[in-house]
Amino acid sequence: MLVNKAFTTSRVKKMEDYIKQTVDEIIDSFITKGECEFVSEFAVPLPVKAIAAQLGVPQEDLPKLKKWSDSFIARLSRMISREQELESASDIVAFQHYFHQVIEERKKEPKDDLISDLVQAQVGSERPLNMAELLNIIQQILVAGNETITNAIAGGMLFLIQNPSQIALVQADPSKSENLVEEILRMETPTAGMWRVVQQDTEIDGIQIPAGSLVMIRFDSANRDPAKFPDGEQFDVCRHNAGNHLAFGHGLHFCVGANLARKEMQVAYERLLQRLKHIRLAPGKNDLLHIPNVLLRGLKHLYIEFERAG
Repeated sequence: MLVNKAFTTSRVKKMEDYIKQTVDEIIDSFITKGECEFVSEFAVPLPVKAIAAQLGVPQEDLPKLKKWSDSFIARLSRMISREQELESASDIVAFQHYFHQVIEERKKEPKDDLISDLVQAQVGSERPLNMAELLNIIQQILVAGNETITNAIAGGMLFLIQNPSQIALVQADPSKSENLVEEILRMETPTAGMWRVVQQDTEIDGIQIPAGSLVMIRFDSANRDPAKFPDGEQFDVCRHNAGNHLAFGHGLHFCVGANLARKEMQVAYERLLQRLKHIRLAPGKNDLLHIPNVLLRGLKHLYIEFERAG
């Protein structure tokens, strides 16, 4: 509950104008070219800027945030060399030193940002968070508020390009943008899976799983379950139960940043589909490869072409 207080609806609502301004500024940076590498030019800078604003980090430190976030993800991938492991560990130590200082500053002089909320938060008889807990939470917020949204936005754009009739539906009726976001989260679940420890002996589809077993729950598979989502492999912005996905987890394991992620994605697609038309893959440039990672799913690059609307 200490963390949930830092992600209230009111805080996300206060971010909406900033997100809209940021989205338009990013689009302005490439719209006259009629083309862009969508991952690096749009899907990366939007969540980095948004999470920096939430954390109260100066804009000039954005490259550091992105580098540290990439290092956390690299370690999670289980697919890097010994040298890369050491480099990532060094980046993580730099992250800890940086935010240790920020936390100490917020203890003395709180500001209107998420770190101040976390430092000052106390619910009922619960104790305040200690330094190790604060650093761990900020680390998770940095990664979850950065890499996952980047991957969802980029993957969603690819789905739209591959299904132009769905773009037309949203452009004709912008009110569908909220359901569009839910369908993208269902189809392009950015956190593909997560490890969990089995608490008691159980059985799933005839398979015995003893207590203490380490299992991986694959959210992306569950989100296409035909028993829950008829024609689950079909991308449909009008799907009536698109929001019943598990992209943000469930229950105690529900993502505290879900409101912010939804708001960023909704504003992003609203403005992109209003300002760009005839969005398509750039011929001969896309291999559509994804970054190797056990937990996360994200495109390496997405080269697109478009015309300016209006």
